[in-house]
Amino acid sequence: MDLKNINDSEIKKPLIVSPAGNLEKLKIAVKYGADNIYFGGEEFNLRVQADNFTFPELLEGVKYCRERGVKTTFLMNSFLHENQLKEAENYALKLKELGCDSVMISDPGMLMILKDAGIEADFHLSTQMSTLNHRSAKFWTDAGFKRIVLAREVTLDEIRE
Repeated sequence: MDLKNINDSEIKKPLIVSPAGNLEKLKIAVKYGADNIYFGGEEFNLRVQADNFTFPELLEGVKYCRERGVKTTFLMNSFLHENQLKEAENYALKLKELGCDSVMISDPGMLMILKDAGIEADFHLSTQMSTLNHRSAKFWTDAGFKRIVLAREVTLDEIRE
């Protein structure tokens, strides 16, 4: 590739996607240039080591990001047992109020719940689904996912392929 003949519109800027375990960390990530912040509430996400956000903190965090042009990704990437479905449905209805840009999930049932709740955000597939090949990626893309976080085991050569 001849780099001298590339115009600016052809160059893709890498995005800084940062985790935020609490509201203070969210604000710090925004201050230092994050383009997208991902975070979870007190339920249905796998970031158990994070403080996670109460619902009022979620509202404040999303507003803070939006005012500064930073995208938000809400984590609902836990796997659901049968006895959690109703609670997840109720939580999804609250999530609609947040207006996050995207929601990262792992469980196909969660995708159905979010769609049924009328969530219009982009859906991102968590690395928890261990997507390792292009056929799996196509399956998830066809299901409506805009971003797929590949499995940690995928090599750079496999990604290029």
